[in-house]
Amino acid sequence: LDYFVSHFWGTPFAHFVDTIQKHAMGVSEDWNAIAYWICFLSNNQWALSSEIGSGQWQDSSFFKALRSDVCRATCMVLDEKAKPLTRSWCLFEVLQTYKLEHEAEAQAESEQYFDEGGAGAVFKGLIFCTKAGVLGTGACFDVAFALAHRLERLPVPP
Repeated sequence: LDYFVSHFWGTPFAHFVDTIQKHAMGVSEDWNAIAYWICFLSNNQWALSSEIGSGQWQDSSFFKALRSDVCRATCMVLDEKAKPLTRSWCLFEVLQTYKLEHEAEAQAESEQYFDEGGAGAVFKGLIFCTKAGVLGTGACFDVAFALAHRLERLPVPP
């Protein structure tokens, strides 16, 4: 497990695969060796109650995968509709990612804990991935604008 994947189940499969592949190719020349934790491929679909922690979210496979010592970041698969940001389970993953990122930053400050490249804390937080590339890298300017427009109008319950 290198990356935890947060996504909307209604995303077309081809878009999902293209997005993950684009991320992997941007992370490493040996992109086929990158491991992603994807719920529909990782969970036992015949025992979902135990996979989601039988009512205890800390025991869910999602939480355990994200909190594993080897997880580098959360990759959120997005399209111009930003559907994962309307799903409660995805928001749970965003919250856990945020908490983990801040814990990693605090650990880095107190212990000088760095990854192999010396670039900073091991856990890198939330990465917004699209089939055009990762937001914030300059690779997907038009997607970033479409997402910003969508997020501006995203209905959020009070």
